[in-house]
Amino acid sequence: MSAPLADSFIERHREQILAGLYEFVRFPSVSTDPAHGSDMAACAQWLAAEFSRIGLRGEVRATRGHPAVVAASPFRSERPTVLVYGHYDVQPVDPEALWTHPPFAPHRDGDRLYARGASDNKGPLWAHIKAAEAWMEQTGEVPVNLVFLVEGEEEVGSASLPEVVRELGRDRSFRCVVVSDTLMAGRDRPSLTHGLRGLAYFEVRLRGPNRDLHSGVYGGSVPNPATILCQLLSTCLDAETGRIAIPGFYDDVRAVSPEERAAAAALPFDEVGYRLELGLRGLVGEAGYSTLERRWARPALDVNGLFGGFQGAGAKTIIPGEAGAKVSFRLVPDQDPRRVDQLFRAYLAAMCSPYVDLEITTIQAGRPYYLPVGHPLIQLALAAIRDGFGVEPAVTREGGSVPIVQAFKEILAAETLLIALGLSDDNWHAPDEKFELSNLWRGIRTMVSLYGRLAS
Repeated sequence: MSAPLADSFIERHREQILAGLYEFVRFPSVSTDPAHGSDMAACAQWLAAEFSRIGLRGEVRATRGHPAVVAASPFRSERPTVLVYGHYDVQPVDPEALWTHPPFAPHRDGDRLYARGASDNKGPLWAHIKAAEAWMEQTGEVPVNLVFLVEGEEEVGSASLPEVVRELGRDRSFRCVVVSDTLMAGRDRPSLTHGLRGLAYFEVRLRGPNRDLHSGVYGGSVPNPATILCQLLSTCLDAETGRIAIPGFYDDVRAVSPEERAAAAALPFDEVGYRLELGLRGLVGEAGYSTLERRWARPALDVNGLFGGFQGAGAKTIIPGEAGAKVSFRLVPDQDPRRVDQLFRAYLAAMCSPYVDLEITTIQAGRPYYLPVGHPLIQLALAAIRDGFGVEPAVTREGGSVPIVQAFKEILAAETLLIALGLSDDNWHAPDEKFELSNLWRGIRTMVSLYGRLAS
């Protein structure tokens, strides 16, 4: 029943579906910028009203930060309850000069819709909302107890979300959570993501002299925090093996199974094309692993930013009084970010020069997520993706982190199905973000099927 239901709904409402998505992406719901606070509130109110219009009970819930939107279909005790998670907040548009069209004025070019938030995450979320509307319109109900949780702080760390999740968990139990905030394996290769890397993110600061010093007068006689910082960070990685050199770091790293290695090798991934697309002369990483394995299933350390000293044009001969770096670790099962925090702090303290002061601040942490491929929910979701896309989906892992997914497991005791609708060239967080409308239609078909299959 689900395929004809979805096709009929799309055929009769195609223009209205697009018009609603255009209206959704027009909201400049930039969560990190206080100047957009009223836009965030307006977007949340609009979304709650849209849920109510299609027959779900929509409401805006105040939080310590930006509001969340919760909506629910009529509850029936004999049916399983499914949580659909998404976010209405978006990244800043800077540098705006690099956008071909204004970022909050949706522009359609053939199958592509250009706008900030079109793919991350309003377009994929819209597919879920329209799938619920298709069931409501044509049968008068959704076959599961469907609860939507749409937050406004995903792009700034989801600080307020756990409390909202706890509130939902006090009211009911959930069979599973469904999220479409990951990337497909290819343009015509839909995928289900069964693993996400975790995150441990730090700021490291070194302080030396009590002020910036003339490098000609003082150079060679005083400790230079910038030089020492570079030396210190370089010791964290083994240049020959590509492995993180912190003692004990790999003690909890789960090995990649032969089955997963075979599955990754079977994907149509072009390493040469990947390298050329990024403008690189070569690829690096942990020895003995493929690029996909390095991205998905092995830990990584990256320096995300460096600061200190003179940054302007020309020359200014100084020894900076302090220097710092942003450093992140991507973690894999069974690593705990708290243990990584301890190991990193102990290692830097042992390796750092005694002539500078070391300060380490933990900025963000999240556990990795992993759902075994053989889990019944994955097999059910794969069948729904086949219904929606008409091709065999891939089962992948993702190198990025969605910390709230692990929170769903810990708070709700519910596993998460990560069904991708975005593409790697959708320019998430970059100028000219886009969403391919073919994935909107196929996404609606997939979610209509998924809700029906989850009812069984």
